[in-house]
Amino acid sequence: MSGIEEIAYHSGYTILVCQSNENYEREVLNLKMLMEQRVAGIIVSISQETKNSDHFRNLIDFGIPLVFFDRICDEIKANKVVIDDKKSAFLAVNYLLKRGYKNIAHFAGPKELGICKRRLEGYLSALKKAGISINKKYIRYGGMYEEDGCKSMELLLKEAKIPDAILAVNDPVAVGAFQKIKEQGLNIPNDIGLIGFSNNRISSLIDPPLTTINQPFHEMGKKAAEILIEMIGKEIKNSKTKTVTLEAELIIRGSTK
Repeated sequence: MSGIEEIAYHSGYTILVCQSNENYEREVLNLKMLMEQRVAGIIVSISQETKNSDHFRNLIDFGIPLVFFDRICDEIKANKVVIDDKKSAFLAVNYLLKRGYKNIAHFAGPKELGICKRRLEGYLSALKKAGISINKKYIRYGGMYEEDGCKSMELLLKEAKIPDAILAVNDPVAVGAFQKIKEQGLNIPNDIGLIGFSNNRISSLIDPPLTTINQPFHEMGKKAAEILIEMIGKEIKNSKTKTVTLEAELIIRGSTK
């Protein structure tokens, strides 16, 4: 939001902020309201429940410029600003393998969400390249909240299928797993290593602090706003779209050996 506002302000635009709270129906209503307000353009990161993209097609047909960031609709022809989720997950798992972890689980988020699919692909690719067989019991699907990480970890503990490391789909899920691991008296990182994704503020505040993938959110917001304002200024319609991929990096902290 800070990155978007910075560019918008200097270009003479004000911003309206709508939150879906990860709810598809609310996302649809938000877009409808923005269309009725005849906003100059819209920047969107989709909810975790979004499977149908008709409301975005309606937006484009209505003539309102659209830019996706982070969570995108692959099937919609629009400009997008992302990181390489597959590559980032691959690097995270590869790091765990180099640190001696072998039985690595993945708390994968919703099956249908694009970023979750790509992060799962990166996890699988790293294990395959290392010659490690895939244990499907170690792949747990859920939501994007702390309670989802807690639930996934609890199920593994109940089934006595305890991994020696976990890659979580994002930091809140990692923090949920972190809490459950601590409750069981297990040591992080010696008993279980843990890597999150996104570098949320909380990731550096827990003890030990969380190893995570840093997403350049401020730069992502700025780039998305720059592209949108360019589209508005040129009144671009039916033009070629582009996907801008920003670099993410692994931030190594105390939750891994």
